[in-house]
Amino acid sequence: MDINKIITEEIENFLNEDIFAEKAKEPKDSVKKGKKLKNGLRADFDAKKERETNPNLNNQDNEDLSSIVDSDLIDVAALAKRVYPDHTPQGAQSQLRKKIKGLKSDSGSTYKLKKKEAFKIRRELAKEI
Repeated sequence: MDINKIITEEIENFLNEDIFAEKAKEPKDSVKKGKKLKNGLRADFDAKKERETNPNLNNQDNEDLSSIVDSDLIDVAALAKRVYPDHTPQGAQSQLRKKIKGLKSDSGSTYKLKKKEAFKIRRELAKEI
């Protein structure tokens, strides 16, 4: 065999092994995605860590909270401004309404309340009482 051919094959083998090893190290579930921040900035976002620290509410809790907030006694617009202070007033109301009513997004997934959002809603409702 020619020495150049052997060297070329060994280099190709090394590169193929290295590439596959790097891909195997990254678990698919914790891929970091870009998170939008103010002024066009971006930050890393770990979806797996977010699911662990801020899970969706279970269906019963979501229905209980939704029935309270969706009643005529609660001003959803004012509540939404306090729960989502970084949003515009219309955006905050829209997001809270979609999550309370359990509407579907364009991709087909259902909007759900997160644990931290539910905590903020309960805290704001307790202030009103």
